Amino acid sequence: MLAVAAIWGGSYAIVKDAYREIDPMPFLLVRFTLASLALVPVIWRLRRQWPVGRSQWLGTVLVGLVGIGAYQLLFSIGLQYTTASNSTLIISTSPLFTALLAPLAGLGRPTKLQWASLPISLAGVYLLTGAEGGLTGPYLKGNLLSLAAALSVGASFTLAEKLLGKAMGVAAMSLAVVAGTISLVPWTLPAAWVFDWSRVGLVAWLELGYAAFLAGALGYVLWYHNLARLGAVRGSFYSFTIPVVGVLTAVILLGEPLQWRQAGGGLLVLLGVAVARGRLPRGRGGRHLQG
Repeated sequence: MLAVAAIWGGSYAIVKDAYREIDPMPFLLVRFTLASLALVPVIWRLRRQWPVGRSQWLGTVLVGLVGIGAYQLLFSIGLQYTTASNSTLIISTSPLFTALLAPLAGLGRPTKLQWASLPISLAGVYLLTGAEGGLTGPYLKGNLLSLAAALSVGASFTLAEKLLGKAMGVAAMSLAVVAGTISLVPWTLPAAWVFDWSRVGLVAWLELGYAAFLAGALGYVLWYHNLARLGAVRGSFYSFTIPVVGVLTAVILLGEPLQWRQAGGGLLVLLGVAVARGRLPRGRGGRHLQG
């Protein structure tokens, strides 16, 4: 789990670095096409664990559309307009959205700790979105898109809890990745079709491979395999390392400066998520999707 968290945390800076040579939409299409192809053997091997019934298949497709398709579009475009550090910290608020959206799906009411965590995390997000020039600064657009990406992750797991329940595992998530990849095609294919791939260097190709096979296919398989073994509550604590690795990688690889607003905002975001997860019911809020 720690290895996967490190891979996902590092993917923010690596994807951001690849954007120097590959535009976000072509990168996104090729990344998830490769990830989906790599998951085909896994899907076939686990065919006995496929979703059963209309509700579970609907849940799988919706998780793919919202948690892969919408999330990756918002994340990819947002990362283009903000720093990798801001992106990883803001997206780490997704469990809070899961907790707040759960009552709308009839999955229970937020606990007192979850309500208490909301102003803490919102204060952190405010500091992050206000970094580098205030609310009219150059990163505002990317920060808000990253926040929308966090909302899409929270919404996808609310849908998963409602429609999939215990059926959510490696097989269902692999199928969700394929469904999400298909939904990305109309948004990304036109840009990928006209993109000049001949100008892409070896390093950018390696970064694309990292995002597709390590942070993509392998990351999802290992995360959900270990999540089933450890349980959602224990597994959720490993995701705390994702934003930490994300920020450190961005500082080291990209040379991003870490200002006091970012450091303070990041700490408040992590504190808010930690408070919210202090007494989360088993099976809700711990399935933290990244990559």
